Amino acid sequence: MNAEQLLSELRTLDIQLTVDGDRLRCSAPEGRLTPDLEQRIQLAKAELLRVLRAPAPATLTIPRRAASDTVLPLSFAQERFWLLQNLDPQSTAYNITAVLPFSGAVDVEALRWALEEVVRRREVLRTCFPEDRGLPTQVIADEAAPHLEVWDGVALPESKRQNAIDEQIDEMSRQQLDMQRGPLLRLKLLRASDTEQSLVLTVHHILCDAWGLGILLSELRGFYAQRTGAWPWQPPALPIQYGDYAVWERQQEATGAFRAQLDYWKQKLRDVPPYLELPTDRPHSLSLPFEAKLQPVQLGSETSKLLKGHMAEAGATPFMALLAVFQALLHRFTNQQTIVVGTPVSTRTRPELERLIGCLINTHALRADFPAGMTARQLLQQVRGTVLEALTHSDVPFERVVSELVRSRNLARSPLFQTAFIEQKTPHAGEFRIVSGGTTFDLTMYVWETERGFEGSIEYDGHLFDAGTIACWAGSYATLAAAMARHPDTPIDELALVSEEQEAEWFGKSHGASIPVPEESVDQWIERQAMKRPHAVAVVCGQKVLSYREVNERANRLANRLRTLGVGPETLVALCLERSADLVVAPLAVWKAGGAYVPIDPHFPASRIELMLEDSGATVIVTESGLLDRLPQNLPTVICVDRDRAMLARESREAPSPVTARNRLAYVLYTSGSTGIPKGVEIT
Repeated sequence: MNAEQLLSELRTLDIQLTVDGDRLRCSAPEGRLTPDLEQRIQLAKAELLRVLRAPAPATLTIPRRAASDTVLPLSFAQERFWLLQNLDPQSTAYNITAVLPFSGAVDVEALRWALEEVVRRREVLRTCFPEDRGLPTQVIADEAAPHLEVWDGVALPESKRQNAIDEQIDEMSRQQLDMQRGPLLRLKLLRASDTEQSLVLTVHHILCDAWGLGILLSELRGFYAQRTGAWPWQPPALPIQYGDYAVWERQQEATGAFRAQLDYWKQKLRDVPPYLELPTDRPHSLSLPFEAKLQPVQLGSETSKLLKGHMAEAGATPFMALLAVFQALLHRFTNQQTIVVGTPVSTRTRPELERLIGCLINTHALRADFPAGMTARQLLQQVRGTVLEALTHSDVPFERVVSELVRSRNLARSPLFQTAFIEQKTPHAGEFRIVSGGTTFDLTMYVWETERGFEGSIEYDGHLFDAGTIACWAGSYATLAAAMARHPDTPIDELALVSEEQEAEWFGKSHGASIPVPEESVDQWIERQAMKRPHAVAVVCGQKVLSYREVNERANRLANRLRTLGVGPETLVALCLERSADLVVAPLAVWKAGGAYVPIDPHFPASRIELMLEDSGATVIVTESGLLDRLPQNLPTVICVDRDRAMLARESREAPSPVTARNRLAYVLYTSGSTGIPKGVEIT
């Protein structure tokens, strides 16, 4: 973070820096000057002294627009959210919802008046975004009477009240906001009792970022206090409105002010892979809306202390260290040598922007490279350098970077990066809580610091990932953070991803003893179980129940048929089946025959199925008659498990002679192909 940005953050927290000779003196309210801030001030001391000693500018750097300007261009950040919303008009992913608690009785009329005053004072809150000849514009209404709804839950039984309140908050966060006509700001007062009430506010991201939301709610409290006589409050003067900023930003682009910074980003990101191949539980789909789910992450006090020591040695901030761990984790999960993660950055780099409500954020695409043998110490130094470089190239809008580097877009994937990392720091953060702030990336990691140490949460798309998968990843993040801090000179690829406790739970390790891995293969385990407990339930699928004997015999019959078709070691058999008992039997049969299988999702596009069959060279495909119309015409030998059941019943129920080769091929799994043509990965 450069000196101007740091000073802006300090001023927002009412922390004052003054120059005394070659020393910096700091005045701060109790509890505001955290150890992290102290460290950052010391790291930037020389630059802070230079900025503070410089003469103050005589005029504002961002001028007021002409009074005749009533239809305005969008800022670059607004343009991004407008485009994203129009790609999916029904989506509520870009709503920000916050809850502001009130203690004591609430004067509803005074609250309505306070809300009207804030909206009258802030043009952006009276703005909507109609199209003009296919292009978006922002139009500011002269007046707007924001609607405040009141919900009363006092009469509800106490046991049901909190659930009802949570439902009201969730309903608010999922309300669609009309970009064309507005309003893009909605409020509801929730009454739990005469003394416990909360104001729920939902605003579209195109109007406001989290920082501005804190300012909005602070002003709302101030006007409310003024109206009720709780304390005297006068709003500070507004040097500019958000529309002035949008006009100025467009003027800056027209003068070529961003050219040098754009060249930096083009060079930095010129050869990054277009997509991060995360091991998702299900493929991406344009037809399914983003389903935001959260998984908490806790590093604990001991790991946090170790990480702070690691940071201090490198002269790094918590953001840099925690980002380095996240990028290392993504590298380990994907085995990709280049990892790009997105992060929002504030564009409040000028004094007149500090108290402005609006969408004042840009995006950085932060790259990390993982050459062979990269250590945690080397990674942190690399990440530190990348972050500091990015902060000196913050003015060029991310949209311009994307337009220069990305020639064609996949609507199901975000360009340049599909994961984000966000350090949560907003003014007045202790006074309200944000319950949804919609991102639509595959994974977004939020981190913050508490008295207990570093904590966070992973927001993920429930259509892509199972909850159990992300819970494991959250544990791996904490484990890797501790390992990187304890062993900074060990190659990252050699550090543990699973804690000893998890390992003991998953693999049966306890007090140094381990369970030996049997010599048999998986199909032989099943066969042995079928001999020991033939009538025990092995598979349940809806109303269908198969015993171990039935599973083993079905697999043997199919395996014998496959043998007659020439299946043996290194022979590939394609499996294209819906979820059913046959989907359990078929892989066992392929292994019993000595071959390996290629799983093909029947819901894949026909072109992908055809490519997988052709590339793998599978000699046999096991499928169902109902799926034949989804498969290519020039198929290899086909076995339909439903149509050919009578034929399979004539095969021997005894197992074919076993194939005993160790470490033989088990299956071939194809990548998504986001980075080019899908590739088959061989698994023994």
